[in-house]
Amino acid sequence: MKYFVEIAGRKIEVELPDDGSSGAAVIGGARAQFDYQPALPGRPASLILNNRSYSIDCRREDDATLLQVNGRDFSAVVEDERRAAMRRLLGSSSQKKKSAGEIKAPMPGLIVKVEVSEGETVKKGSGLVVIEAMKMENELRAPFDAVVATISAVKGTAVEKGALLLTLKPV
Repeated sequence: MKYFVEIAGRKIEVELPDDGSSGAAVIGGARAQFDYQPALPGRPASLILNNRSYSIDCRREDDATLLQVNGRDFSAVVEDERRAAMRRLLGSSSQKKKSAGEIKAPMPGLIVKVEVSEGETVKKGSGLVVIEAMKMENELRAPFDAVVATISAVKGTAVEKGALLLTLKPV
């Protein structure tokens, strides 16, 4: 799985094996060997990276992950490749606030639910549309407070990646 990590303004691409617990990783284009043991109650996580040991405590706060690595504090923003693709399709936050928000399909799939109707006011984070892709349901949520302007998504229909599902007008 591929991740995009931003720490102190520096963006790093990290690719881990599917199990994510040990093996070969690619970090910022360089190969590395790692072994990861998740945190247990009262104990931090343990990471051995290229024969160097790290003790890691982490917790989520809003959109960031707060890390303490060997006693040093860091704030990181971590996105997997699916979330990064959705963000690119939805556009930047400055674009969203300037004009109507176009909500597009982040991947090909089947519309299993349309949770809103035209003219409805939605809050940031409210569910809009559910797409089934690769046997997983993915709920698309409102990126900002808005009014649903138009709906193109129809329950039971297949959509391609990038297909316009609905548009939002900021309130």
